[in-house]
Amino acid sequence: IVFTSRETGTDQVYITPFPGPGPKWQASTQGGGGARWGPDGKWICFWNGAHNMLFKVSVSLSGSRPQFGAENAMVKGAVYEGLSYDADYSLSRDGRVLVNTVGEQSARLTLVTNWMAGLKP
Repeated sequence: IVFTSRETGTDQVYITPFPGPGPKWQASTQGGGGARWGPDGKWICFWNGAHNMLFKVSVSLSGSRPQFGAENAMVKGAVYEGLSYDADYSLSRDGRVLVNTVGEQSARLTLVTNWMAGLKP
């Protein structure tokens, strides 16, 4: 399980085995929250509000303790200011990031269902 704890005084991302019991290991080094496992279970991503970035960290679960890779920025920039840790981004099956943000302009969205039926003569 990946989760956030503030026990060090700063939000940090941890992983722990499920079902437990088991130890927890800190995955973030500079703070973070709103973590999600990547679709293949080989990495996690989390939002770091202080740096205004979404980070990706590889996780190797072989051996007695996990090994974490370097924190690499996935999404960054002022347009994402104010995102919360909880529900403002999602990961697709191929690992791409969908960020939900509110802007000054609104656009119309059209959802077309059963579009394959329209292709038949």
